[in-house]
Amino acid sequence: MMPDRVEEMAKFAEGDKNVRAFLKVIRWAEFYPHGNLGSDYRRRYGGSELNDLKDHPMNQTERWGKKSSASGAYMITKETWVEYKKKLGLTDFSADSQDRVAIAIIKQAKAYDLIREGKIEDAVKKLNKRWSSLPDGSQHQAGVTMEKTLEQFRAYRAEEP
Repeated sequence: MMPDRVEEMAKFAEGDKNVRAFLKVIRWAEFYPHGNLGSDYRRRYGGSELNDLKDHPMNQTERWGKKSSASGAYMITKETWVEYKKKLGLTDFSADSQDRVAIAIIKQAKAYDLIREGKIEDAVKKLNKRWSSLPDGSQHQAGVTMEKTLEQFRAYRAEEP
């Protein structure tokens, strides 16, 4: 018996809502407590903003005694950008391109299906090495606990149409 196509599509759409909500969670954690602002895609490590989104800035900024090229909504480093720009055929550092890189990273970490299935805690555990602001990541972002992360995911998920 063939699965009901409407039910299959409904499950797929629900998974997409989970992915969109999870991307918001990453932005929330990266810029805690000021994530998910319109400027997230223009942010740089240390708090400055990009002048344009034509391409990743490629240079490092220094803050808190550390240097980093991390930029954009997902704090994408120069090395990561060069790798995924080529893999994905990206032509700019736009919000869409940044989202596509984040999703590719999530897929590579084998967390995409977990997110689509709503297994958010399991996904976080697979991704907290890449996004160190997530719970139990190396950044130990103050206030970003697993409990708050799951609560934030549920809030973002509820916002999805």
